[in-house]
Amino acid sequence: MLPQQQLPIPYIVPPHLEEYNIPLSAFAAARPQFHNIVGSAFIFSTTVPDAVTSITTSASVSAPTTSSRRAAQGKTVSTTTASTPPPVSAFPSPSPSSPTPTAATAATQSPQTPTSSSSSTTSSTTSTPATTPGTTPDDHQPHSLSPEPEPEPKTLLLQRSITDSYPGHWENPGGLIDPVRDATVLAGVAREVREETGFHVSRFVDLVCVDEWTKMKRGVLLQETKVTFLVEVREAVAAGWEATVKLAEGEHQAFVWVGEGEVRGVVRDKGRKRKASGGAGRLGVGFINEQGGMC
Repeated sequence: MLPQQQLPIPYIVPPHLEEYNIPLSAFAAARPQFHNIVGSAFIFSTTVPDAVTSITTSASVSAPTTSSRRAAQGKTVSTTTASTPPPVSAFPSPSPSSPTPTAATAATQSPQTPTSSSSSTTSSTTSTPATTPGTTPDDHQPHSLSPEPEPEPKTLLLQRSITDSYPGHWENPGGLIDPVRDATVLAGVAREVREETGFHVSRFVDLVCVDEWTKMKRGVLLQETKVTFLVEVREAVAAGWEATVKLAEGEHQAFVWVGEGEVRGVVRDKGRKRKASGGAGRLGVGFINEQGGMC
């Protein structure tokens, strides 16, 4: 007996994403040119401890004992890109900090001290603060403090198992939307996130990008589309949640949280000869579907 479609896990869907929350059969019927639909998610954090961001895969990591290949291998190398421009950047920009008042501003906001009335026989004088030798009047003024920089958002990447297709490559959570198990596209994305990371999607924030490509499989030309969303997860309310990623055995062997600069650096170096010791930096051989290119 085939498994029944799973009811979507409760999550918030903004109005502009409702078209991805309709029955999967209706969504597919409106796009008959595509044989498969792939969904993926970007998960971000600005509180990742250094111990988590330094996770890497070394030669001492043993290969999984079982190998599970995805049906139809939904993650393939893209040959064409959709013409629809991405609504949002994959990496969110940090919110600007409120400016810190300077000493001059604070002085203008300080209440004025009342001046005492002097008698007609006493002249009014203005006292000047003494200056200590070796200092200037500016040394007595309080210095304004610069606001602390906002932490850089970092996104979660998973490294494919050495026993799976595209071994050692990095990707964000996602996979093939299953018409049997998934009631909607968003339900499929939430399921993939749960299966590959252990996290539960609590809110779909926005659509990041739409990709299209073709591939040959058993002599048949297939056309596929991939939709990627920015999501929030329930686990993010707890401290240290970034280290609680639960990888799917036989599918992924490591995870890492990386910033935009590191991701773009790997994409920029694409095509250059990589070192035999494992490639450039922590991300080694690179990404599946050039996902580091922010689509």
